[in-house]
Amino acid sequence: MKPVYQRFWNHSVTRVNPRELMSVTTYLDTLSEYRVLLQVGVSDLVIAGGVIECFRKQGEQLIKPQIVKPSLQGIQAYFGSGRQVKEALEGDTVLIELVLENIMAVIQAEAYLYAERGFPTPEAYDDFWDQCYRGSCKYYSNLDLVKTRFMEHIQPKQRTDYLFTRIRNAAVYQSEPERWQVSVNFGDSFHEMTLILGCRGDDFQVIEIDGAILRCPDQICTKAVSHLEDMVGLALAGSNEKEILKATGGGEGCSHLGFMAVDAAKAVKAVRAAKFR
Repeated sequence: MKPVYQRFWNHSVTRVNPRELMSVTTYLDTLSEYRVLLQVGVSDLVIAGGVIECFRKQGEQLIKPQIVKPSLQGIQAYFGSGRQVKEALEGDTVLIELVLENIMAVIQAEAYLYAERGFPTPEAYDDFWDQCYRGSCKYYSNLDLVKTRFMEHIQPKQRTDYLFTRIRNAAVYQSEPERWQVSVNFGDSFHEMTLILGCRGDDFQVIEIDGAILRCPDQICTKAVSHLEDMVGLALAGSNEKEILKATGGGEGCSHLGFMAVDAAKAVKAVRAAKFR
């Protein structure tokens, strides 16, 4: 089996002083390399400054890093920031995706900032997420069956400086001229899971799939894996995000596994576009 393409993401959120967070996203693939740094206020999660660095870019020979200082100041690094980020980055889809992923890491780190964010107790913070995410995944669609609430799951219960980390990678392998294997691995401070897809043909039709949730907030989450079988028959290279998320179970699936399948689709599209064979 021949490896042909890889993608790597690393997100971390650190508290640098009582009032400020630093959220860092590093992205590498076979063709490019980027880093995003956002300075974010602790109490309001408003972006105070940001820098995007490009170290490698497909089709270009860079003598020194390309540095972009986008106008992100004043945008809250929270739900609903997508439109403002897209406007600030003027439609650059690569940078928009990286900044929005960086913001998602900030949102996850909020679990350790709940008191400064105005939530009196961990239970109140759980109640907020129960409302925000209701119906979005297996866990939040079956709250009556949940035995371990999210704030009971996180460890340690308190963090002072290093608040959150998330790592994932996607890789494409070729076993025969028209046979492929795509693997996606995901781990963060609260979850861990893996996804493996067997594909064939130029459209990367899924012929087999396997996945596992190794670490999660509650046992109910693991039941979402059964929905992955609905991916069989889907042409990964020709499917959009909405179609893939529906095929992975939608509100009864795992949102992380769903976006891992989206990562798999983006990887095979890159393989087709760059003609890695």
